[in-house]
Amino acid sequence: MSVWKYERDVENLKIEIARLERMICEKQDEFQRATRRGEEADARLLRREQLKYEEKLREIIRELIHTERKLEKVKKEEKDPLGDLSWW
Repeated sequence: MSVWKYERDVENLKIEIARLERMICEKQDEFQRATRRGEEADARLLRREQLKYEEKLREIIRELIHTERKLEKVKKEEKDPLGDLSWW
């Protein structure tokens, strides 16, 4: 694949990470409000939703790391398409 594809993927993953972080903060705020109001059932539901978002965030971060590694590899291959020929 080409460099631009990986660069686009990295940017998209960063956008998704930012979105998930906002959602986690919102769910945390809602959870705290529900807890203060004494709405335990709602609080548990909100906490479960927050945990789902946190798991998704970990998966996306993992994917971002792999994509960044692939990007570096492709950049290196484009820079030196014949590889290390110093042994010639």
